[in-house]
Amino acid sequence: MHCASPNLSDVPPDISSDAVSLLFRLEKVSFSYEISVSVMDIKNNILILALHTGKLLRMDLMHPSEIQDLEVPRKQKSSIIGKIFLSPGGQHLVVETGTNEYIYFDVHTTRGKVLQRLKGLNIRCIGWNIHATEASTKDILLGCKEGNIFETCIEMGEEKYVKRVYKDQDNSDIVGIYMEDISQDIHYRYIIIVTEKKVEYFMGRMAQGGQGEEGMTRELFVSGHKGLEMAEMKNSQFSISPVEIEYYEEINDRYIAWLSGKDIFYGSLRAFDVDPSEKVNFTLTHLHM
Repeated sequence: MHCASPNLSDVPPDISSDAVSLLFRLEKVSFSYEISVSVMDIKNNILILALHTGKLLRMDLMHPSEIQDLEVPRKQKSSIIGKIFLSPGGQHLVVETGTNEYIYFDVHTTRGKVLQRLKGLNIRCIGWNIHATEASTKDILLGCKEGNIFETCIEMGEEKYVKRVYKDQDNSDIVGIYMEDISQDIHYRYIIIVTEKKVEYFMGRMAQGGQGEEGMTRELFVSGHKGLEMAEMKNSQFSISPVEIEYYEEINDRYIAWLSGKDIFYGSLRAFDVDPSEKVNFTLTHLHM
């Protein structure tokens, strides 16, 4: 695929050409020895590397000389690391092994804990909670194969609960989840779901008073507003512009992009501080490649 250079005439007027160039700055990460990386992820300057040798490394790019070896529990040491899920703040890490087991690390520990209740869920993505602390993930969503979404909360290295809160009617794999508050009241939230066939979103009230019997987000999926759906092809993935970016002063200036097998859809991510009863339009623009 050929990608043309950015056209500065398409850049919003409040963003200078110097600011745009900074978005694509590359810097080399140096190691004192050779490594062969199988999987990696980076969030908030925290770099996680899974090596072909089975090693798992964590590096703070602000202190690149300090590389931590993350210890996988003995029974899982022989398993290949399949996926890495790192929270936006770099505080929480979930690692999937080749045996479909999941190991958890927080920012202060180097010894992983097996999340027994997540075994066999076939997690494809995680919708992280922006209210997470170093001690707790708060409620998070696990997007899985065959259209299943589970809710959990990890505290002190253990799952407080695991509950299924949504099932896609097409049984399509959940390949992306994003959730965020839509009001000053944290009980109102919107959730964007990306499957292999469509993008859709839900907006509404969260359950209050703890996770309850069905999870905090179950009520939102059942009664919340359901947004745009778009039929498409398999092998899709999506991205949302970061929350903390100095060039965008308001959250409604952020964008979502969805890459499918042959097309790219993109559009503004509208999330105004409005009364939850008001409808928020979510529009994607179709670009042919």
